[in-house]
Amino acid sequence: MNDFDAIKEQTDIVQFYQQVTGQDLNYAGTNVLRAEKCPICGHKDCCTFYPITKSYICYSCRSAGNMFNFIEDYFNIPDPFQKLLKASELTGIKLTNSQEMQKTSPTYTIKKEIFTNAAAYYNSTLIKSKTALHILSETRDYTIKTVEQFNLGYTGTSWTGLYDHLKNDYDDKQLTESGLVKVDNKTKKIRDSFVPKMFIIPHYLGKQVCDFTCKDSLKHKKPKGKVINQRLLVEKRLNKKIYFFNQDALYNDKVIITEGEHDAIQAMNRSGNRNILAFAGNPSTEKLEYLKTVLKNKSVYLAFDQDDKGKTYTKNLFLLLWGIAAKISVLTWDPKTGKDIDECLRSEKINIDDLINNNTGGVTWYLSSLTDYEDIEKLLNEFDEIKKIYPNLNDEQKKMTDLAIKDHFKKGKTVIEFLSSQNKSKATNITSSSSFLDSLMVKAIDGIYKVTRAHHDQPISNFVIKINERILYEDELHYSCDLIRDNGDKVKSVIFSAVERCDVRKFRVKCQSVGDFHFSGRDTELLGVWLFEQSRSKSKSIILVKRYGNVQEKGFFLFENCAIKDGKVYPQGEDGYININNSNIRSDSVFVYGGSRPKLKLDKEYTSKFAQETFKHIHLMLDGKENIDTYAGYLITGYIGAIIYSDDLFKRYGFFPFLFAYGPPSCGKTSALSLLLSFFGFTTHAEDWSSASIAGTQMFLSQLSSLPCWIDEFRNDRNFHTLMPTLKNIYNRVGAGKGSTNEKRVIREIKGCLLLSGEDHPADEGLLSRTILLRFTPLNETKNKAFEWLSNHQSELSVIVRNFILEKSEEKVNRLYKIVDTYFDLFKDNGIDPRISANYAFIASSIQLMDVEIPDDLDMYLVNHIKNIHLSFQRTENIVNRFISELILVKKNLLADVLLIDMHNDFFYLRVLPAFQQVSELVRKRGESLGFRRQMLYDYLKDLDGFLGSTKTYFNISNMVFLNSKFQTYLLM
Repeated sequence: MNDFDAIKEQTDIVQFYQQVTGQDLNYAGTNVLRAEKCPICGHKDCCTFYPITKSYICYSCRSAGNMFNFIEDYFNIPDPFQKLLKASELTGIKLTNSQEMQKTSPTYTIKKEIFTNAAAYYNSTLIKSKTALHILSETRDYTIKTVEQFNLGYTGTSWTGLYDHLKNDYDDKQLTESGLVKVDNKTKKIRDSFVPKMFIIPHYLGKQVCDFTCKDSLKHKKPKGKVINQRLLVEKRLNKKIYFFNQDALYNDKVIITEGEHDAIQAMNRSGNRNILAFAGNPSTEKLEYLKTVLKNKSVYLAFDQDDKGKTYTKNLFLLLWGIAAKISVLTWDPKTGKDIDECLRSEKINIDDLINNNTGGVTWYLSSLTDYEDIEKLLNEFDEIKKIYPNLNDEQKKMTDLAIKDHFKKGKTVIEFLSSQNKSKATNITSSSSFLDSLMVKAIDGIYKVTRAHHDQPISNFVIKINERILYEDELHYSCDLIRDNGDKVKSVIFSAVERCDVRKFRVKCQSVGDFHFSGRDTELLGVWLFEQSRSKSKSIILVKRYGNVQEKGFFLFENCAIKDGKVYPQGEDGYININNSNIRSDSVFVYGGSRPKLKLDKEYTSKFAQETFKHIHLMLDGKENIDTYAGYLITGYIGAIIYSDDLFKRYGFFPFLFAYGPPSCGKTSALSLLLSFFGFTTHAEDWSSASIAGTQMFLSQLSSLPCWIDEFRNDRNFHTLMPTLKNIYNRVGAGKGSTNEKRVIREIKGCLLLSGEDHPADEGLLSRTILLRFTPLNETKNKAFEWLSNHQSELSVIVRNFILEKSEEKVNRLYKIVDTYFDLFKDNGIDPRISANYAFIASSIQLMDVEIPDDLDMYLVNHIKNIHLSFQRTENIVNRFISELILVKKNLLADVLLIDMHNDFFYLRVLPAFQQVSELVRKRGESLGFRRQMLYDYLKDLDGFLGSTKTYFNISNMVFLNSKFQTYLLM
């Protein structure tokens, strides 16, 4: 037996957890215990321990496994030998046969050496470069001492400087795996990952370099130009959980948090303290959850930029940590001395100690940002965020908050009473032990619950509970139960949420809502009832999925009648469940917002002959001529394959394009997209553009497991401008969160792929550059025959997609990446925009993975297709897009509710209907007349092309040929 097995065998994982974290575990069922909060992510009631198997799992952050997995995630120790040493230290069990253990992880050891040597090389390169040192001195006030203290570096002027320095000590595979060098897509030669003339900032954990950030050394010379900043990819970092610059600052009792690396370096350099942290990028959800865990009961000082963005960061971080950190303070300074703390300290008008000593209390700072309304309802609305946090504050924090509220608001006393009324009692924590159940003396006798009070058994209900299923739904555990009367009669099942199981009042309300069920027990007795029933329950745990895709795992395709994972089909059982790797999913609970549920055909085998015949008919349906002059059919075929790999493409490239079909009525676009959806098992669906709300569209797409949905009747109307930000988010696969679980916002990740269709093409270049554009011409007999063949085989088309998913493999994904890069270079070399090039590269590459015959001239068709359609549209529509954009800005600047635009002959007439209430308030405050609004309009419009300067604010639009009689009135709401 090796040391790993010996230590694991001799260690009780429950006792080990309690020893390491100092937290108790609560009883959650037979041989199941649960932590109040996950020690790794901080999420409540989701980290579960199983003493018999010596394992654990957190259903929130997915940390799982045995004690060694826990050590890795809790202490950030990825190296196997170091984990073993830590386990030996914590358990007191001596190692016997692991002296050579370090040799089992050579890759990690070599990567550590490469990172250390790379940091040394970059540092020496900076010290040798007088130009780079001069830039740091002039722009940051850094000296040689600063450079050496923080081991700052410089990439130099060569694309292969680091590679040339390391290639004699390490082979090419080791260097490319480190992420610091890579193979150039064009030359196929190895070069440095970081471009020349970049300052290098290494990130340390302890004494080990784990990550690198690059800053553009020429930033000061191009204030309006494109600034290049880079950071090592997450998967290439030595420790994937290194989120911040100077992350070791979190070990201090007092922590100062800044935005950027230079902010932290400047503050540390001038104060001599090492307790200053930098976000080093956007504050992602993962970063924030980690901060909630490590900053508990510590003093936190927020030193973000003195601009709107910095104030937003400060507000969000204060609300996140309020009630968790012991104290939160905000460092403020006069923005005239510098926007950020780096510039402020370099101005030498104030030092870091003055900022800390003259800090503003976090509560005071936050309350100062709220408006003191006379109207009490408006005033209470200002406290929506505080209302959520207030119950979690301790007595001292509440006292300080109450005093601050009284000082800041005239009706502060009413506000405090309101907040106190929201402070609902919390259930008492129950320590897990076998004696606890006995001490409660909860019994089920004659169909009712009884407890022992004053040495007598007293009834507390007229029913008992039978637990049928434990349902894990979006990280929260629910219980599906039967309530059984004392006479044995049973009613329909009731699902209790977590809060309904521990809040007596809510529990009683839920029971009475389904019948005459009475419970008179106390808080602890209610918990005793649940402990009692869980101890004797044989219920099974299931994962309830209310949308397509697996909310817990990746690489999972879910349909109405089956699921596909890792090249295997899991059909639906007779009980309505789909069992995947011992996880049961209720297929009948899956739905799609506003449309049909996709269902794959399972009783027909896939054949390449059928696939070839299918794609031939798609080609004929869309092209319709023997003498082919377009390949629209191949573009749709490629999009089908790309959808299957969309998650992989997004993971590597960060976006996934739309498919946009346009053309006159009865041209075949509806038929084509309906058939495309049938490949994925949809019977039919198309959302109308006019009713495609932001929330509805994102809800639809968040419910799909990389499957497509379709919005028809696209129009370039005012609704387009409302939905444009949503479409950009969909392209980048992010969506706004809605709803919450345990006061935590639920973020909906967009998975589905969007199809758009309409009679007109997009007028906005932003949307146009995100699409695969197909122009349809009217159907003819040939196309109708092809469509008839496809319609007759429509139910069998899903077999093709089923086979694509089953054959998906890591080898195919890697092959796809290589083909995409090749096509991307081809399109870009032909002068095509990089984003458009990438979009079409996805489609062209997926065709290569299919078992279909490909025309020899398809590549050049694609090049000409992109040039002739996209670039020609950009030339003709620039003036339109700019004009509409200006109108939207006018509307915003004028506080307009409506901007009405009428066309008379060759002129536009603009009429502004302002938000009169807001305008009148401004007028009253400034003592001005309404006339200043008209002057503002004139001043704003006079610089626009075509403005005639008349009192009626006419625009000459005779050169805007896109307008015709249909556009008599244009309304921007």
